[in-house]
Amino acid sequence: MGFKPNGEGERRRICQVAHFPKSVARDIGESRYIAASMPRTNTLHPLTTSQGRHIWLRAQRLDTSEPFGEGPQATAAAVEHLGYVQIDTINVIERSHHHILWTRIPNYRRADLRQAQSVDKSVFEYWTHALSYVPVKDLRFFMPAMKLHRREGHKWLSSVTPVDLRKVMRLIRRDGALTIRDIDDDVLVDKQHLWASRKPSKRALQLAFYQGLLTISERNGMLKTYELMARHFGWDTSPNQPPKPASAREVNSYLLDRALRAQGLVSLDSICHLAAPSKAAIRRLIEPRVRAGELVPVALEGAGKQEHWARPQTMESAGGAASELVHILSPFDPLIIQRKRTRLFFDYDHRFEAYVPKEKRVFGYFALPVLAGEDIVAALDLKTDRKSRKLLLQKWSWVGVGARRGARKDLKRRIEEELHRFERFQLAGDGNQPASPQLARDNQSLEGVMDNDKSILEKIADTVKDIATLASDAASHALKAEEPPLKAGEQPAVAYMPLAGDALVSDPMMMVPPIAVAPAPRRKRAVPKRAAKKASKKAAKKVAKKSASKAARKSVAKKSVAKKSAAKKTRKAAKKSAKKASKKSAKKVAKKARRGKRG
Repeated sequence: MGFKPNGEGERRRICQVAHFPKSVARDIGESRYIAASMPRTNTLHPLTTSQGRHIWLRAQRLDTSEPFGEGPQATAAAVEHLGYVQIDTINVIERSHHHILWTRIPNYRRADLRQAQSVDKSVFEYWTHALSYVPVKDLRFFMPAMKLHRREGHKWLSSVTPVDLRKVMRLIRRDGALTIRDIDDDVLVDKQHLWASRKPSKRALQLAFYQGLLTISERNGMLKTYELMARHFGWDTSPNQPPKPASAREVNSYLLDRALRAQGLVSLDSICHLAAPSKAAIRRLIEPRVRAGELVPVALEGAGKQEHWARPQTMESAGGAASELVHILSPFDPLIIQRKRTRLFFDYDHRFEAYVPKEKRVFGYFALPVLAGEDIVAALDLKTDRKSRKLLLQKWSWVGVGARRGARKDLKRRIEEELHRFERFQLAGDGNQPASPQLARDNQSLEGVMDNDKSILEKIADTVKDIATLASDAASHALKAEEPPLKAGEQPAVAYMPLAGDALVSDPMMMVPPIAVAPAPRRKRAVPKRAAKKASKKAAKKVAKKSASKAARKSVAKKSVAKKSAAKKTRKAAKKSAKKASKKSAKKVAKKARRGKRG
């Protein structure tokens, strides 16, 4: 903001640049004046989706081959820049957290993340929009959430008893860091939902983790080692102290700055991903920054009424040269996880179909989007056959620019080169040179691969699906008589398998709170015999009371009718008697009159 243009000619030149963002980055000499030229008003700056893509890819560091260098330091730097790296359980290929880092660090090794987490302690695990790796320097912004869980508990871990919590805390204080496998004296309990653990100690460890009492000091695959947070970070030794928890305003400022750094061009939806209640507070932070000229309102092509903002210096990069790199992305990559944003910027609808029945899948069980330059051109359903040391290509689907046949030949060559590199990453550390990937032709699926060579996760999913189907059929048969008939036009309720279309995480226990299958409408359950007998007596009494009441009403009605009938008869008899008396009186008068005439 301190740069000022000198002379009318420069001022005119800057005004022209400011109104055409695509040309801004063409002249480095102009860039330093852009911040001064941006008006401190709500004037919208138009931006094409192509320019928006360029800004986002640059912010995600997908436009250069080695933006962070290599080694554990590069891993820590990547996590710090992105703000978080999402963790997921699916391992038909390498798990998402390793995949996301490899995409930005070509020579990435899994040991680098272990070094950063367990030795250097530059990253830690906690909840962002899902369970993620987060920079330790940002830990203070998550401490208010930990404090809230200590005060109010956790709705999906409400079954944890104080006894169970004290037990795991006592074991870790006494014996040091441990995994759930180190606790073998649990009495198993019923699951609260499909993905819950039957071990009370595991639930207690999870609760202590969300409360900030424990942290995950090491992760081997998906086996977590829990340690006292204070001991892991050395806060238990003088003069070390834990960081001061951030205020609510500081947390919101952190969310805004993190999004601006990792997304470049932001909206309230992208800043508050899966945290809609924070939007009002974030907007209150954006407005003064716009007035101060620190943020620029942007009218993004195709966004309609959705507002976007960017830093003035970010707008300078809107018209740079497009990258020619090819990236095979994880479906949990920050570029893909926000589905609506990905659709707006890339005109690509990603489908996460791990929980979709095979016959209804479009891209495949675990499709990976392929970014070529600044376009998503394909979706590859891949699987690592670690036993045979091969990368299996289940299905190749062309999308977007890749759907145009004229562009496929060059694209396919470039994608296959990246597939070979991707395969080496999948099989790295085993000591042998991997074989070449088995590539399918355009949109052709390798039939039978998934059926003949299923992963453990798929077998578990199939088993769960079979059990659920049997249980559902049995319940439907038992309760069929009690089920009310459907009304005209009404559809039967269908259970919703979470995250199949939303593709937020593959394991609902990675969510806070986990999303369970939508419950079917409540039906009457069979009650115990004693309760049934009691209910039967109560119903009989109710019927008897109702019958007696009805009989009493009938009796009263009969008496009323009889009374009315008697009154009617009385009136009739009185009338008859009066008439008779009248006639008799008339006769007497007539008789007297006749006698008078004779005399």
